[in-house]
Amino acid sequence: MFHAQEINNKLCIVCPKHKYKITLAEGEGLYKATNPAEKVPTPQWYSKGIKQRVHKVTEVDEDIFVTLSNFPGWIESDYYQTEKGRAELRKAQESEDGEDLSTSP
Repeated sequence: MFHAQEINNKLCIVCPKHKYKITLAEGEGLYKATNPAEKVPTPQWYSKGIKQRVHKVTEVDEDIFVTLSNFPGWIESDYYQTEKGRAELRKAQESEDGEDLSTSP
C-alpha cells in the first residue's frame, strides 16, 4: 500500500517495496544524497526527472473523471504499457507469488 507524505515541500508517494519517492503532481523521482564537492556535505533532495506518467483526477457530484496525461515523449513508466513490459511484470509477480507460497508455514 502506498502512503502519501511531504518530501522537499512536494506531496509524494513512497513505494513500500523499493522506497522510491515519486511526486504526485509531476511524477518526478526524488532521492536524497550528499554532494561530495561541498566542503561540508549536507544531505539534500535531488530529482531523477519524471519517472511516472501522472493523470489528473477530479470528482464532480460523486462522479470521478480522469484526464489522461498529454506529456509528450517517453516516460519510464510507459514501458509497462508495452507487451514486453506487461509480460515482464507478470513474470515478476508470479515469481513473487511463488516465493510467498514457498515461505508460508
